[in-house]
Amino acid sequence: EERGADADNVRPLVAGALGQHFGPETGDVGDRFSYEGKMTGRDWNAVSISSADCIGKECPLRDVCKVVQAREHARNADIVITNHSILAVQAANNIPVLIGSKSMERESDDEGFKHLIVDEAHTLPGQVRSQGSNELSGGKVISAARAVSRVIDDAAWVKRGEQLAELVEQQISQLSGGKDERKLVQEDDPMLEPLAKATKAWAKEGTTALKVATTSPSPNVRIRANRASNALTMLVAAAETVAEYKAGVARWIERPQFGATKRAQWHVAHA
Repeated sequence: EERGADADNVRPLVAGALGQHFGPETGDVGDRFSYEGKMTGRDWNAVSISSADCIGKECPLRDVCKVVQAREHARNADIVITNHSILAVQAANNIPVLIGSKSMERESDDEGFKHLIVDEAHTLPGQVRSQGSNELSGGKVISAARAVSRVIDDAAWVKRGEQLAELVEQQISQLSGGKDERKLVQEDDPMLEPLAKATKAWAKEGTTALKVATTSPSPNVRIRANRASNALTMLVAAAETVAEYKAGVARWIERPQFGATKRAQWHVAHA
């Protein structure tokens, strides 16, 4: 049900994923980059979930889950090689993904990682900034509304989301002066705070409506509900971050150019 996914790409991708778990390819790592076929980011999203969306021990596929297996191997290994993105998540969001992670403590000595070596360290700050940035736009509101609409049927709430998205675009565009180039948001700019309040109120309604689905007996429904709930949570966090002035935190507005797509029409507030 991922919007924009190509069915011709997704069918062999699903077959490959099933082969990873139940076929002759079970020894493969099962990550995105091990798949040799054609796919886009939307195609991959159609057959995968993030760790935030995962339903954990309740998942019926947990025993064959490649992520669970990889974590178990890493937990008992002497040396673990990862990428800058994992380190950036911990640095930007103060989440113990590696350092201080209880799940990474070895069974033999109850200790986690003792040393950290960063190769190509000059590229790490950029990754940290990317992981720590927040974006608010009308497009983000629409995406969250679509995620929720895949779980619950509330046309009135979705309509209010569409209206909120237009309001967000109008206000951010006005704050940018109607220009496409990047513009810094000043300390005394008051326009983003009302948007944050409106976004939070709308998202709260959606989160409340999703509560029943998060306890559904169907794993698929619970996964979709988790994904939708996380989308709303991230939207509110972004709105609050870009609305609040903090010394040392840059806030700016720009209009990304992605060709003749709908996304190119949205102005984006960053922090």
